[in-house]
Amino acid sequence: MIIVRPERVADKTEIQNVKASATATLRQTYRPKQRAIDNKDKIRGCLQRVVAAANGRVVGTVQYSLESQIVRITGLGVHTDYRQKGIARNLIRHLEKISIEKKVNQLKLHTVKETGNVDVFRRLGFTVVAERESNFFESDRFDKLTEVEMIMRLPVFCSAIHPGNKLPGILTG
Repeated sequence: MIIVRPERVADKTEIQNVKASATATLRQTYRPKQRAIDNKDKIRGCLQRVVAAANGRVVGTVQYSLESQIVRITGLGVHTDYRQKGIARNLIRHLEKISIEKKVNQLKLHTVKETGNVDVFRRLGFTVVAERESNFFESDRFDKLTEVEMIMRLPVFCSAIHPGNKLPGILTG
């Protein structure tokens, strides 16, 4: 059984293990430029993290931030031993629930096309909204990298449809 929950202080080592495992395969395709590292440092204080645990062990992690009507996702990682077992799907579904509770109508992320992750995120319900040559990442394997912006639209609850907020109506965002 997979349990998704907020990170705990005691999870630090296991989170590091998941991140190391997940990024090892990505580093075969790309690495961040200093500009990307600096940007991540700027938002670090705004990020929250949830983890996926299987049999009491942290096997997946994702960070997110709330920005107006968007939950921005960063650093989704699943330990290589647990890939294709629904871990990423469970993490994303948890973020959907958080988003709906906060009345946020969209999840948003960026990925690098050359990793093959665009198809993974499409299967999770995201759609591509923009592609551009990346200024944040570099590669020894590719002359250029393509950064892909993806979103997932979520239902929006509108109390104006049902005054008194007894049975909120659902609109598509």
